[in-house]
Amino acid sequence: HFGAKAGEYCYEVYKGRMSKCDNCPVEDTFLSGQSQQSEEIVKNLKGEEVPVQVYTSPIFNGNGEVECVVEISTDISRVKKIQRKLYNTQKQLQQFFDEVPCYLTIQDEELRVTTTNRLFREDFGSGGGTHCYELYKHRDEPCLECPVANTFEDGRPHQSEEVVTSISGDQYN
Repeated sequence: HFGAKAGEYCYEVYKGRMSKCDNCPVEDTFLSGQSQQSEEIVKNLKGEEVPVQVYTSPIFNGNGEVECVVEISTDISRVKKIQRKLYNTQKQLQQFFDEVPCYLTIQDEELRVTTTNRLFREDFGSGGGTHCYELYKHRDEPCLECPVANTFEDGRPHQSEEVVTSISGDQYN
């Protein structure tokens, strides 16, 4: 991928530069005596930029001084492509979640709201970390027949029809 470049500097081989990189993991390993890890962009023989994960490790001489550094680079272009796809998918799902024309909340086993959609935030506030019964019903304790608690108990879907009160005092069925 880089050609036979023995005797050349790494910045010449990997990046086509005439001077060392500002944040060189190999130099940092020589100076600190500690392994380093970083993400870098290198250029192959075709001139294509390739993202790599770089790991360096010092090799010490008999006096405990860093004599040389081993550098291992792994092509992470497939990982980067998957990360971009995941990010785009997450954005689409978040948009769908926020644009559904009903109230959506995600709650934990303690009935605390962890995530809300846009419509819910508009009518009830952010709700993060607050119990659902406080947000929806302005109560101090869980509802008697709580569908969320029932789902956590038996792992099955449950539903109910409720009257809820927004932060402005408006009630919705």
